[in-house]
Amino acid sequence: MLPREAADPEYPEDSSKAGSRNDGRNLIGLFEPSHMQFEGNRMNDVGGEPSLSEMVEKAIEILQKAKTGGRIDHAHHDGLAYNALHDTIAMDKAVAKAMSMTYEMETLFIVTADHSHVLSIGGAADRGSPILGRGGESNGTWIRILSIMLSEL
Repeated sequence: MLPREAADPEYPEDSSKAGSRNDGRNLIGLFEPSHMQFEGNRMNDVGGEPSLSEMVEKAIEILQKAKTGGRIDHAHHDGLAYNALHDTIAMDKAVAKAMSMTYEMETLFIVTADHSHVLSIGGAADRGSPILGRGGESNGTWIRILSIMLSEL
């Protein structure tokens, strides 16, 4: 989103997070200081404001290039149950927030993924193994711990 010579605004000291655009364009920000142009006025916009369909098309193109899933997926791949669980709860809260800010009769929400994982605890790990880390808890005990953990959320 940023040109190569621009520092990331969130991590200005970390040069590894600097921009990567070769065309010198800074795409962070809004197309207009307030509302976007009406569709019929966009052809006269000197800034080249894209249409809604152009923005959707570009977003899909960018998402199709992504080689990794979201953080929930990363947590599952790394065996980090705590992070998978809490990121799932965060996603649920984000969807609930979006639903609370819109009208049910006028809005369709579709939440999907390219693949999924389950949160399960299998096997019989050594007693004392962390329930939310790699491994699991001894047979029987993990059910009680997981129930307590979920009831605290």
